[in-house]
Amino acid sequence: MIVNKRLNDADLIYEGAVLIWNSCLPFMTPTYRELFTKSFEAASVLLEQIDSTDHGLRVKLHLELAKAYFTN
Repeated sequence: MIVNKRLNDADLIYEGAVLIWNSCLPFMTPTYRELFTKSFEAASVLLEQIDSTDHGLRVKLHLELAKAYFTN
C-alpha cells in the first residue's frame, strides 16, 4: 500500500485494498485479527483519500478494525 500511495494511482490503490481484504479473509478469527490491523488501516486510509465509492469494502475494513481495537 505504501508503493501504491507513492504512485498515486486510484485503480492500483483500490486493487491493493481488495487484495489485502481477500488474502486476509480466511484468517479472520480472534486469534489472528490483530495481525492485520496495520494493513487494514493503510487500506482504509488510502481508500478514503481516493474517495472510493466501494462503500461495502470500506465498511468491512472499518468493522474488522473496530473488532480488533475493542475486543482487546
